[in-house]
Amino acid sequence: MIAATNGSSGINAEYGVPQVNKTTLFFSVIKEGYKLSKVQSDDSNFDYLDLAKREYGGNFHREDVEAVKALLRLIPILSFYVIYFVLYSQMHTTFYIQGLFMKTPRYFPYAGAEAVNNLTIMLLIPLVIFVVYPACRPLSPILKTQIGFAVMALAIVTAGIVEYFRIFFSDATLNNAVMKELHLFSRGGIHLVQSLEYYIRFPQYILVAVSEVFVVIVGLKVTYFEAPKYFKSVAMSFFYAFNALGTFVAAIIYLLTQVITYYIGNGHGWICQDLNVGKMHYYFYMIAGTMIVNMVLLCFKSSRFEDNLRKDHNLTR
Repeated sequence: MIAATNGSSGINAEYGVPQVNKTTLFFSVIKEGYKLSKVQSDDSNFDYLDLAKREYGGNFHREDVEAVKALLRLIPILSFYVIYFVLYSQMHTTFYIQGLFMKTPRYFPYAGAEAVNNLTIMLLIPLVIFVVYPACRPLSPILKTQIGFAVMALAIVTAGIVEYFRIFFSDATLNNAVMKELHLFSRGGIHLVQSLEYYIRFPQYILVAVSEVFVVIVGLKVTYFEAPKYFKSVAMSFFYAFNALGTFVAAIIYLLTQVITYYIGNGHGWICQDLNVGKMHYYFYMIAGTMIVNMVLLCFKSSRFEDNLRKDHNLTR
């Protein structure tokens, strides 16, 4: 969030633009346009932001107002990324917790599975540059994003299936050699580590990496090239702000799921300190469902978004 705030200063020395705070300019244009719209007649055919232009009685240049309008067209598109980052954050939270309850060798750290995600992205780079992107060139950015959303939903469903079988293969009579003392949520306790091996989780990390190729890279490209050249830093800060918002929303969903299912289940919620008595796979299926709803809504809005993207001739497909 600090990086996003710093980036939103909007100083673009490479274009020789005066060092004006573009974030202040962005909100000032919106404020003045809204203010002037209140004193205009109801039959006005102008967009309220156009009223901030000097030729219509405002205090801002036409170029600045049009740049703000272009940025505002980005926000509805970027809002659909919030749910994606809700699911993406599971890789650092629930995926990790899931691994604590699986058989893991001493030489392999519990968080080491995230390296699978990073290695997959590194291996995919040549394939993406020379094969995937040329083959997908006819596809619109929105359609590429939809593909990434679908792969992310599949990754979360895969995690749910792994969690279901992890619980299914639990055995309270296992030898004490598979008993470990784990410290979760700042409290210690003895938990049974299941017989499933740690590498069973690798497919879900690989699928997350594939989704990043279609969603994050395409999202950054669209955000950068759609934004006016004097406001690119502001546009990029919007992208990372929605990324951060997704993480906060994920934390809220996680907490609400814990509380609500705890009371509904009479003390046995979906996500417990001891996952062996929980049903975290239901949580995975639930958030995967939110992504499916997100995809459906994006389908209804895709034609409008494509029209918005075509309005900027600097956008590269």
